[in-house]
Amino acid sequence: RTVDTVTVPEGYRWDPIIRWGDPLFADSPEFEIANQTGESQSKQFGYNCDYLNVISDGRNDRTGYLVTSHEY
Repeated sequence: RTVDTVTVPEGYRWDPIIRWGDPLFADSPEFEIANQTGESQSKQFGYNCDYLNVISDGRNDRTGYLVTSHEY
């Protein structure tokens, strides 16, 4: 059986931080899955992330930098 959902323990919740195609800059084009180009994707969050981490900025345990690597 395959389930396409995120399961978290009771008392917790999950929310997306950033999704494929989300704009990265003020001039980023609207995401159109059927019309992606290299130019448009270069201004949007990528696809197929193989690394994601929040690295502390040293100020406290609630702030830091979201670091990711994606192939597309």
